[in-house]
Amino acid sequence: MSGEDRPGSGSTPKVRIALWALMVATVAAIVLLAVVNVLRNPSGGEAPPVLGEVPPFELTGSDGEPVRRADLTGAPYVVDFVFTRCVTSCPLMTSQMQTVGEGLEEGREFRRVSISVDPAYDTPEVLSAFEKARGLPASWWFLTGEPDRVLALIRDGFHLVAEPTSGNAIEPIAHSTRFVLVDGEHRIRGYYEGLEAEQVSRLDRDLRHLARAR
Repeated sequence: MSGEDRPGSGSTPKVRIALWALMVATVAAIVLLAVVNVLRNPSGGEAPPVLGEVPPFELTGSDGEPVRRADLTGAPYVVDFVFTRCVTSCPLMTSQMQTVGEGLEEGREFRRVSISVDPAYDTPEVLSAFEKARGLPASWWFLTGEPDRVLALIRDGFHLVAEPTSGNAIEPIAHSTRFVLVDGEHRIRGYYEGLEAEQVSRLDRDLRHLARAR
């Protein structure tokens, strides 16, 4: 009896083909599942925790129009605290803030917000000139307001530091260099050191997680 006539000898190629097909299908399913998980959670981890809530507020934009907390409802936003006369940390923070949310549609998927810690000097006109001099987009909001109200919001609402200093011409206001991530329901979801690239990258990942999940 020849090899071709042995019972079952002709089934081996078919079995191998079936096994290869099963392996390919399994690998494809794993890859598809990984892609779906990345799209659902681009940060690759858990959603950032809820750490508090930003209270209602009313400030003034660089266009002179009022900006209220309700105007930020619906999409996550990133907040930092700077002032236009700052020559040390603020320029670096602004540069880092420019890298946040690239590829997302600002104004619909997320928002960048910079609140002046020097509101007595940083009038809407000063903020507007600052934005134009640096070519910053109008979708990035720079806000100011009545000094006591602004400082109270920073300290009591965001739980960060902002204090005038005496006799320090280089840094007349001591303030936090942290960025704050807030979701579309005004819940604080994270604090990130704005002068550290690694933390800003983590902020960007967490922001994308919130933007995709809403």
